[in-house]
Amino acid sequence: STLDNAITTVTGGNFEKLTPNTDTVTAQIDDVDQTTTVSVSTADVNEDAATVSFTIQTSNAPDAGTNATATVTVNGVEQTVTLDATGKGTVTVNTQDSDVYNDSQSYEVIVTEINGGNFEDVSVAGANATAAVIDTENETTVSLAATDTNEAAGTVVFTATLSNPVLAGDTPVVIHTTLGDITITSGTTGTLEVTNTNIEDVYDDASTLDNAIITVTGGNFEKLTPNTDTVTASIDDVDQTTTVSVSTADVN
Repeated sequence: STLDNAITTVTGGNFEKLTPNTDTVTAQIDDVDQTTTVSVSTADVNEDAATVSFTIQTSNAPDAGTNATATVTVNGVEQTVTLDATGKGTVTVNTQDSDVYNDSQSYEVIVTEINGGNFEDVSVAGANATAAVIDTENETTVSLAATDTNEAAGTVVFTATLSNPVLAGDTPVVIHTTLGDITITSGTTGTLEVTNTNIEDVYDDASTLDNAIITVTGGNFEKLTPNTDTVTASIDDVDQTTTVSVSTADVN
């Protein structure tokens, strides 16, 4: 800014003639640069939250009557944020929906520039923050079912079922059972075929075969809970007819 002044009149003294120079004189008042800093704050959320918010704040308010914006990147994608009269702005990011998989995320907001506001000097050094979107623990269950059969079948089939699918690229789920392992590489089901030891015969000897889940490993699930109850396959008889013959021989 500047400050003007000028002589209007002169009085006093013992001079024969006193003539003032009434031209205006101007003093130049230069700015001394004052640095305005910028901060970014946030808080972690879990995946049940619809959004995560970041607050941008300048250390000084924009000059009255001026507009100010912040240029920011959100995970590398640039956008412009309007600052209010106090120098505050908000970035809101939509988060992923809650699911059953281990897939926590994070978002980083970096302020790259402050535009407007009539600031003498602005520093955006350190004007960044990162928020984590933390997984909530949603359960996936594993169950085992037995398929009834008969003694003519060569195998007995057990089926493991997940309540949520194994996704492409995820580690296979291995279900360890009493009679062997079942591996599910994609989708929700896998089977185990066990040799049927009750072979076909002519006798009343229907039987059963028990199995149960011991442990489950693998997958990318937040929480994997097996049902370890015993399941039983019934192996029914196949009716085989036994015939009866009578023989004799003549005598004299």
